[in-house]
Amino acid sequence: MKKIIFSILFSTLFLTGYSQKPCHEYTLNEQEKVIVSSYIMTCVHGHWFVNNKGVVKITRFVNEKGEKCWYLVAVIDDRYKDNPPTEYAWCNADLVFFYESVNYNSSPGSYSEKKTTPTPELLACLEEVTYDKLYIRPPVKRQYTTIFGKQILNRRLCLGNCANDQIVTFHERGDYTKNIVP
Repeated sequence: MKKIIFSILFSTLFLTGYSQKPCHEYTLNEQEKVIVSSYIMTCVHGHWFVNNKGVVKITRFVNEKGEKCWYLVAVIDDRYKDNPPTEYAWCNADLVFFYESVNYNSSPGSYSEKKTTPTPELLACLEEVTYDKLYIRPPVKRQYTTIFGKQILNRRLCLGNCANDQIVTFHERGDYTKNIVP
């Protein structure tokens, strides 16, 4: 009898602990689904997502007017492992990672995301969610060009919107505006 009670108690505690995931699923409302779907379509048409790989990274912040905003970026590699999100969402078959901002100044990109410690449990949860949606990021490798005996670091020159970044501002009256980040 004691063995049965002990096994039931142990299995209950084990299942309770196992069911609490370190990453949580967020449910998008209809307006948010339209915004994310539209952004994903621009990523697909602009070849930001390649071979059905890529996730949308959304950083939430409040602008200087007190309005809720999203900063959307297309990501195709597993760089999330350095600062993993604790919240994700699905928009049809596409994955969205949510981050919270620490602060925001008036210029785009001048905010920073809250840092999350990458624990093995959190990374395992996110790897289960991402499955094969992302490429594996190669290690950093510096490439130099030698000109007149001097080594010059090769950099990508990017003019315009290099990562398909967008800022969505949600207004109090229920509508929203989208701005492309230059």
